[in-house]
Amino acid sequence: MAISHSEILHFAKSIAGDGENEVNLRASIGRAYYSMFHAAHEIAGGRVPKNHPMPGKIFKGGTHARLSQYLADCAEQLHPAHVRTLQLLSVKLKMCHKSRCEADYELTQNIHKSQLDCILKEAEMTQDILVKIKELVA
Repeated sequence: MAISHSEILHFAKSIAGDGENEVNLRASIGRAYYSMFHAAHEIAGGRVPKNHPMPGKIFKGGTHARLSQYLADCAEQLHPAHVRTLQLLSVKLKMCHKSRCEADYELTQNIHKSQLDCILKEAEMTQDILVKIKELVA
């Protein structure tokens, strides 16, 4: 059974309902980030090259870091009408990845509802960007 990034975001919102339950907050942050990641991945054409397509540049890190860098460095080639938007999305993706890692791995730190609210907003923004790009391409 296939699933979409918008369904993942819907699930993130549904488990976020109990803002006092830290387990739900952490799980919701993770799902919201992944909805954002998958939407950004679609914006990038459904692929993240392992080798940087621009001469003299290299990607550092794994898939998540490469996707963010690819959006920033290759925005002009991906979607020329949305260069600034993709560069901003790259930064937001990095920030939200950091929040997702904190939610998943930093169990001794408290997670606050404001962190979830922020990442949900960014995930919704990413969905909106994808819709706008699809409208231009269609």
